[in-house]
Amino acid sequence: MLHTVQRWGATQRARYKTNIDATFALLLEHPSIGASREGLLPGIRAKPIGPRGQHIVYYRVEPAAIRILRVMHVKMDATGELFDE
Repeated sequence: MLHTVQRWGATQRARYKTNIDATFALLLEHPSIGASREGLLPGIRAKPIGPRGQHIVYYRVEPAAIRILRVMHVKMDATGELFDE
């Protein structure tokens, strides 16, 4: 979030954090809501964040938790980033 506040200011940071928090809460309530991205890694799902969907949360549903793997801008290459775990 430091990058966001430095680049776009506190108002954008607050908006971005609100959208991320809302998406994470939605995932807790509906873990399967994200699109399956099995082509990237087994068990991976992806859900756009916020109304514009400029960022995507990549996650895995586990027996007792939702494991957030990455939050990435849509222009980033998920293949390379997810394999760098």
